[in-house]
Amino acid sequence: MKRQIRLLAQADLVLLLADLFRSPENIRHSLDSLKKANLAMLIEATGLRGRTKLVEQLHRAVKLARRADVTEWAACYRLLFDGSIVCPINEAAYIRRDKGSIIGDICGFYRAFGWAAAEQTGERPDHLLVELEFAAMLLVMAARTETNEQARLTEEALAEFTRQHLSDWLPLFCEQLRLSTSYPLLVESANVVQLVWRALVNWHDWTVDPAPTGTTGVTREPENPYECGAPDLVTLETKTTH
Repeated sequence: MKRQIRLLAQADLVLLLADLFRSPENIRHSLDSLKKANLAMLIEATGLRGRTKLVEQLHRAVKLARRADVTEWAACYRLLFDGSIVCPINEAAYIRRDKGSIIGDICGFYRAFGWAAAEQTGERPDHLLVELEFAAMLLVMAARTETNEQARLTEEALAEFTRQHLSDWLPLFCEQLRLSTSYPLLVESANVVQLVWRALVNWHDWTVDPAPTGTTGVTREPENPYECGAPDLVTLETKTTH
């Protein structure tokens, strides 16, 4: 039961982080009621290490979000992530391999678990928000599984998705975001999502590739975004390889 509570709290934390990377008009949960004490309770429930630092960093980001001028925030968001895209928020912009293979593999994970968030929101499958929401969904599934075998398969899938995708590009995205803007809210959001992700990797003992020592630059994006309906999709392997 204790592990289930921690997994659910971790899912809530990941979804809160996702909200910090939405445009202000699309935030799904109100941040106004989240005081430092509320955030401390959430972090405590996750069981993650370094809780004091996590609470302080999360509180800085949430406080800036609560106090932000919505018009200014929205304009900064559009400048960075829409239009000319100063800071891409999609995995394929950071990983130097075939874009279709990246999208296909991601979609294989999504379809294996009936995940259709990309189609519902209109975002690309490799969008940061979609990947974070998928990770949160797997955490919830792992907490609510009825058998040990179901829990094992779900947690193995999350570990593999982390290794192959989120942990491969999340540090690069955070670095690019810090290089692209001095807007305090987004800088602190980059800091907290990177801090929380490291804590999750340590808590779950996920196997991930070494963090890059410096930015590799943003790769050229295809003119047309890939969709999960692409014919060359990669199916999900249920066994994790180390």
